[in-house]
Amino acid sequence: MYVLVAGNDHSTNTMIRDILTQEGYEVDVIDHAQRIMRMIADREPDLLILDIMTPHMDGFEVARKLRTDGYKTILIFLTGHSTIDAKLRGRDIGAEIYDYICKPYEPLELVELAHAVARHVKRTTIHSGHMKLFPIAKIVVIDDVKRIPLAPTEERVLRILMSNAGQTVSRKQLLEVIWNENACNASDPLAVYICRLRKKLEPDPHNPRHICSVRNIGYKFVEK
Repeated sequence: MYVLVAGNDHSTNTMIRDILTQEGYEVDVIDHAQRIMRMIADREPDLLILDIMTPHMDGFEVARKLRTDGYKTILIFLTGHSTIDAKLRGRDIGAEIYDYICKPYEPLELVELAHAVARHVKRTTIHSGHMKLFPIAKIVVIDDVKRIPLAPTEERVLRILMSNAGQTVSRKQLLEVIWNENACNASDPLAVYICRLRKKLEPDPHNPRHICSVRNIGYKFVEK
């Protein structure tokens, strides 16, 4: 599981990184909130541990921007305030927060929460053949080695196809689930995303082995 820790206290960030690294997690830290969005755009973490009192852009504003931009990153807030006050403010801005930790806290509390998130991430992972899709991180891992980042719509299309591996998914089903649009209005954009996925995932995009077209119906994900 990939964890990003963001806060203005470098020593605290480093301590959290060391604790979670010992637990087997991959951890990056960042001390400046204005760089958070750029880092997440490069690679979305499975878990973002965010200090509410981050300067320049407080944690709630970061959470609001993440949700507005379509990210579903799991968030844990570190707060020096009452957790009740923090929860109320988080609810007011529509931020879905996994949990809140009130400072000072025991390292074991953070470790247990990270383990809980890791179990959640594992449950949401979709396996099909030699590919694994991590919907939250929007990453495909091939043969447990090659990591391929996906754009949000690419991830949604692939998630539906992999969840129905071996079955034909009609264009209408894909469009209704992903864009809530009529097939007549959006079939060309769907073909564009299928083409992009093939370029990223297929050894030969012109002769796809996994994301296959079913003539006049839709698409099928084939495990090979």
